[in-house]
Order: sequence, then C-alpha cells, then structure tokens
Amino acid sequence: MFFVFSIGADFLSTVYICHLSNDDNETDWEMMYNYYKTAISPQEQTRALVAISSTNNKDRLNRYEY
Repeated sequence: MFFVFSIGADFLSTVYICHLSNDDNETDWEMMYNYYKTAISPQEQTRALVAISSTNNKDRLNRYEY
C-alpha cells in the first residue's frame, strides 16, 4: 500500500533534518545532496543544505568540501 502525504514547507525542513541526522543512509544523503545541487529556489537549496549538514557522519561531509 502506498500513501501520499502533503507536508507543509515549514515542517518539511524538520522532517529532512530529523531523517538525515538519525539515519546514516548513504542513498538518502546522496539524494538530498543532488536535490541541493539542482534546486532552483534559494529556499529549497537552503533547506537541503541544512539537512545534509545535519548528518552525524562527518566523513561524508569531508568528501564534499570545496
């Protein structure tokens, strides 16, 4: 069974942060990182950047330093 939920933009940031900080899932982190790189609006880029930076896996962050 597949459920579709509509989450408000203000709450969406919290969902992203909680998921990426509590689950060390490489695939989800990469998906959010790619979303950050392709997001058109600055608000979406900021939301994604805050989420990917909330990971507890600092080695993952160090790979993407510029």
